[in-house]
Amino acid sequence: MNALSDQRDRIVAGYRDSAMAERPGAPPWLEPIRSAAIDRFQELGFPTRKREDWKYTNVANVADFVTNGFDRNRPESIADDAELDTSTLEHALVFVNGRCDLERSHAGGLPSGAVIDSLARVLNERPEFARPMLSRAADLGDRAFVALNIAFQQDGALVSIPPGVTLENPIYLIFVSTEAASGCIDHPLILIRVGEGASATVVARHVSVGKAAYTKNVVSDIELADGANLQHVGLELESESAFHLATLNARIGRDAHFTSHSVSLGAAVARHEVRAVLEGQGAECTLNGLYIASGGRHVDNQTVVDHAEPHGTSRELYKGILSGRAKGVFNGTVIVRPDAQKTSAEQSNPNLLISGSAEVDTRPNLEIYADDVKCTHGATVGRLDDDAMFFLRARGISEQIARQMLSHAFAAEVIDRIPDEPLRDRIRQRVEESLLVAGRETE
Repeated sequence: MNALSDQRDRIVAGYRDSAMAERPGAPPWLEPIRSAAIDRFQELGFPTRKREDWKYTNVANVADFVTNGFDRNRPESIADDAELDTSTLEHALVFVNGRCDLERSHAGGLPSGAVIDSLARVLNERPEFARPMLSRAADLGDRAFVALNIAFQQDGALVSIPPGVTLENPIYLIFVSTEAASGCIDHPLILIRVGEGASATVVARHVSVGKAAYTKNVVSDIELADGANLQHVGLELESESAFHLATLNARIGRDAHFTSHSVSLGAAVARHEVRAVLEGQGAECTLNGLYIASGGRHVDNQTVVDHAEPHGTSRELYKGILSGRAKGVFNGTVIVRPDAQKTSAEQSNPNLLISGSAEVDTRPNLEIYADDVKCTHGATVGRLDDDAMFFLRARGISEQIARQMLSHAFAAEVIDRIPDEPLRDRIRQRVEESLLVAGRETE
């Protein structure tokens, strides 16, 4: 038996021996879902590098966190921090070490029928409201970390926007990890449903206060009804010692519009999976991504856009900037099903290496089973333009500042697409900080 198999068995045994399977106050229909999830994890085990989609990412260290982190993670009283300031936000849920901090959370001015709440509280107070959303999220497939999330999750967010409603202000979901999270793993589950003709923006921000080593295993399940519109922003600013695993599943209805903005600037190892299915005719999907990695950071992006119906449109742009010994991975697949005629799909993955030791492995991929389509894809890996560097240096700009300016211009195409100006400005500031670090690692 290898080490990962042994860890799998310890996790399954720990689940069955603990109170996880019989959580007090849980609705009776939840335990079979959780039990099925741990059974599925037992079948799958941890993914290994023999799997093509895990070829470049080793999860052995993550497995240690899961094995050692049974029910150890508890909220703690923490001092105010800039990352916790929600005073200017209309709708905000704050989670500290996996549990909702009700004192820091608020969702004011909601229209009738709209819900923005802690998943744990919804499961305790009106479980039948959450049942269909959680049941859909438990469609596990071959994803071991989704199975772990469903089995072990204790809290998360539920967002439901009723038909025809437009929320003018973004919904912020802020997940904070502190030193108390050291050695532990959180499994936040985020359930989002946008009703027919409704519109919303959701910002999921993952941050740390301190430098603890922990793992966050996030699952987001999103459903857009016909004609719905959702802008989703995922901002990863974890501790430099943390592991961040994120899986986002989106089902997009007829004439619905889904846009995902993924910005990864933090964790030692970050893996982002996006799987979007265009289930209705005329559905649109846009995936934007930016990852900046320095030191020995490892960032793995895996995307699948599945065109299941005709007249669908998808646009995908992921950009990477890497320095030091950092490594980036992009594996993007666009699938066009036989009935999905008149599909239009574009996929692009430009990468910028600003040190000789940084590395990117990129593989854009098209699987086309229809004949009346327009699909393109491409990837580039290059260095800063010598002519542009010479132009700036000739005008008295230092080499480090010149590198930072050109890198920021490269990243701006993704940043400028993010909705909400205050959020965009805040992300620009964090990107500039990351680029300043990256600019020093040119060897």
